[in-house]
Amino acid sequence: MPDLIDANFFVLAGPNISVTLSPSLDGSLQVSYIDAQTQMLFQKDQVQSEDNALGTVVTVVLSRTPDLGSTTFSLLVPTVRVRSGEPMMITTLGITSIHRTSLAPGFDLGQRDGYTEVQLQGTASFVES
Repeated sequence: MPDLIDANFFVLAGPNISVTLSPSLDGSLQVSYIDAQTQMLFQKDQVQSEDNALGTVVTVVLSRTPDLGSTTFSLLVPTVRVRSGEPMMITTLGITSIHRTSLAPGFDLGQRDGYTEVQLQGTASFVES
């Protein structure tokens, strides 16, 4: 029986969105993000990864507008144990965050961040990098 290993390749989709998380040849993370308006590939320092109580949160910046804010997408990456070459079905969450800023600090009153979540389903597997 082959040894179990942590998955490092995720192919996920939800309503109007698909996301692929994979290792690059240099060992860094690579994220492919596609929605109804956008198709983007993020590599190396464009991909932020943080381990916390939720698992691993992988975040990319979808857009940034000076003096108005930014939009990010975060993927909650669960720990998935697989056998090499055998994908496992998984379900997780993606969160699109809108971060508002203002030139005038007096207008910064109230909630500055808004969140939209999407349930994603797909496969997790292990690939050699």
